[in-house]
Amino acid sequence: MARCGSRWRRMPLILVLGIAFLGLAYGVAADPEEVQVDPPIGDEEEGTEKHEFQAETGRLMDIIVHSLYSNREIFIRELISNAADASDKLRMVKLSDEGSLEDDLDIRIAWNDEEKTISVTDRGIGMTKDDLVTNLGTIARSGTSSFLEKFKDAKDESSLIGQFGVGFYSSFLVGNRVTVTSKHEDDSQYAWSSAADGVFTIEETEKADEAERGTTVTLHLRDDALEFLDFNRLKELIRKYSAYIDFPIYLEEHKSEEVEVDVENEPTTEDKEASEDEEEEVPEDEEEDAPSADSDEEQATDKDESEDDDEINVEEDDYVDEEEHDPTKKWETRKYSEWQHVNDQKALWRRDPSEINKDEYDEFYDSIKKSTESKAISYAHFKAEGEVDFKALLFIPDRPSYDSYDVNEAAVKENIRLYVRKVLLKGYFHEGLLPRYLGFVAGVVDSDDLPINISRETLQENKALELIRKKLVRKVLELFKNLLKESDAEIAEKKESEDTEAKEEAEEVETEAEETAAESEEKETVSDDESETESKDDKKDETQYIKFWKQYGVSVKLGCVEDRVNQKRLINLMRFKTSETDVKDENDWASLDDYVSRMKEGQEYIYFLTGTSLESVMSSPFLERLKDKGYEVLYLYDSIDEYWTQQYTDHEGIKLMSLSKDSFAFNAQDEKIAKKQMEEARIGIKPLSERIKSVLGNKVERVKLSNRLRSVPMMISAERTGFTANMELIARAQSFTDPNNMAEIKNSGPKKVVELNPYHPLVKRLSELSTEQSAESRLQVEAMIRTMYDTALVSSGFHVYDQADYAERMARLISKSLDIDYEGLREELAEKSKEDLKLAAEDVRKEEEAAQERDAEDARKRKAEEEKMAKEGEGAEGQDGEVDLEKLQEAMKMASQGEDDGDEAEAKEEL
Repeated sequence: MARCGSRWRRMPLILVLGIAFLGLAYGVAADPEEVQVDPPIGDEEEGTEKHEFQAETGRLMDIIVHSLYSNREIFIRELISNAADASDKLRMVKLSDEGSLEDDLDIRIAWNDEEKTISVTDRGIGMTKDDLVTNLGTIARSGTSSFLEKFKDAKDESSLIGQFGVGFYSSFLVGNRVTVTSKHEDDSQYAWSSAADGVFTIEETEKADEAERGTTVTLHLRDDALEFLDFNRLKELIRKYSAYIDFPIYLEEHKSEEVEVDVENEPTTEDKEASEDEEEEVPEDEEEDAPSADSDEEQATDKDESEDDDEINVEEDDYVDEEEHDPTKKWETRKYSEWQHVNDQKALWRRDPSEINKDEYDEFYDSIKKSTESKAISYAHFKAEGEVDFKALLFIPDRPSYDSYDVNEAAVKENIRLYVRKVLLKGYFHEGLLPRYLGFVAGVVDSDDLPINISRETLQENKALELIRKKLVRKVLELFKNLLKESDAEIAEKKESEDTEAKEEAEEVETEAEETAAESEEKETVSDDESETESKDDKKDETQYIKFWKQYGVSVKLGCVEDRVNQKRLINLMRFKTSETDVKDENDWASLDDYVSRMKEGQEYIYFLTGTSLESVMSSPFLERLKDKGYEVLYLYDSIDEYWTQQYTDHEGIKLMSLSKDSFAFNAQDEKIAKKQMEEARIGIKPLSERIKSVLGNKVERVKLSNRLRSVPMMISAERTGFTANMELIARAQSFTDPNNMAEIKNSGPKKVVELNPYHPLVKRLSELSTEQSAESRLQVEAMIRTMYDTALVSSGFHVYDQADYAERMARLISKSLDIDYEGLREELAEKSKEDLKLAAEDVRKEEEAAQERDAEDARKRKAEEEKMAKEGEGAEGQDGEVDLEKLQEAMKMASQGEDDGDEAEAKEEL
């Protein structure tokens, strides 16, 4: 049933109505005799009859209401939109008639928790009796669309919201009965009422000259919708969906206060009843002047009314101070209402950017993020025109929220809000307006051209929406680029300033050096110290783009993987720490273009190394030979680096080369020399290589000699298509990793490659031992190979799977280096451990027995003292007749706690 309901909600109106009409016509239609038969028309064949579909209106209303909307809270949005349309229609009529436009157009929402009603009132154009019958009594007839037909010239300039003629019926999501009271300038006031049961009533309530223009929609709430009878709940919904409606929205707030009144002037019950009868008989013209909750001025008057107001709930204050009590006065709780303006935030994106200052942008950002902790580091305010027109205001927060990369609906709705004619579009639409990697961008998009479904909950996928997506992404990337340019200019300006200062200081030192050599040395020292201090201070000041990159660099790299269309733009935004940058300088980063410009002559690749942290990458043995040759290396320590480097394999025609793969190579000339060198070294290492492959078995694919190792005997690299150490770590950390897949990675997945350093002492010695045939030598070589392999796994960043065995072998190795009989001493110490454990257990047993004996002795002493004190108490009772029980108990307590003799004597004396 739930799935069925979900499908109903997703159906377009035409399909819903079609199914409803067909089903009702053939299943529960009126009697066939009641079906009207129209005469044949056109070229219909003789004998063919034309009939209209029939429908059971009550069931049709229920289907429409409950299939169009997935969330009933949107009723307030629909009613406010209708009220705004009514006010806008009045504005258009006045402008077309060249009449004066009233400035008191607003929307007021009142609620009554006793009567369980919510009322939405506007002072707009109102409806005549015919309008009520036609617009509210005809399903899917839009009064707004009909109105615009009469004002075609003003259609483009209007901000009317209604399109489908069904928004009003969302009232029945929360109300079991809806009453619409409306007054048009050309007609009397009428009340339309219906319970969505297929019928409605209309009655005249006021004459044409006796009522004010406007409309009030009153909802009589269902029992399961009473949650909306709450000021904060209504305020939240209004600000969520209709915060930027052109007309002010006022929400009734119920308050109470304590007032002091005269007791002697308090009316009796009979007086109150008489007063209520008089109020009921007040003439209509006087009743209009009576206090009400229809305006702020009337609120003030109503607030000053005293005890004869029939809405006042009088309760005596039960906490009056007796000393300050005045018998002629008493306190009462008085209830009253005030109107609160709840849509005071303006639609900033619809204004001219030249008229908006930074404080206004900051205030608007706080309002959409609902937080003062996060600030915007940059924003883009623009209007797009062309095939589709829209306005947008986008912000880059200074820090990402926890759900920035979430793909669920809530996250999408919170970050980018989509408005159609300044009304929030509720719900998730396919893919969203921005791709996932830009999920941290916050802001609003507003368009009058977007095709929405009838419930205004989802967008219909079409070309216009795709164009908006593309333009938004381009604008966001352009915003990043501008931020980068500003930061680069700031760094260049700062560097130029530093160079100028350094030059001036050098000239000053040189001038002073001519006067005296001693002074020049002293001043040069001081100058150097000051310059170094200033440089250190500058390093602490990060530019805006570096701050952005530290927070959102991962997002840009994710975009390089997911957005192939904008991949090149994203690559140009990337910044890296390298072997040639100062890792301590927060502003010293390099782009790929910077790297290419610094490449050595004959260098054929862009080298990079991945790892779990900057420190682990910088300490990797894979860097040794490249640093010796002066080749720059990119330090990549984000998890996403493993993915984008597989997607983006060359930059400006230069291939990217991973140091973690066995496919690593220097330039062609270096490789030719290295190959010749390794051929000679391989002769002495071949037996060891074969032995390593034999011992490690299927853990490794092959063993090779390496020309890029210097200080370590062995390193582990991955095959060209295999997992690097960092990638394997990422795979292991996945929450939903299949254990079978991890076993495959460990045993039979992409194999690892052992790289041997033929010029390392350990490799040299192992090569010699591997040629010996004794059993002891073979075992020793096998143990050393396993230990070296596991150690190489650790230094290469891989995971050691059999950690217990590795720890055992390391313990044996250390014992041997300390000349310890590992097995013999371990057995001896194990026996000693057992003996010490028995002795310790015996000592604990004796201590527990001694403690029990002490406790028993103390208990005997306490009992004896209590008996002694009891006897003395009986003697005292015989002499005095009475005993102070409290003092007796206190004395007994002192004795039982082992107090000294003086205290005990004092206690006895008390008795």
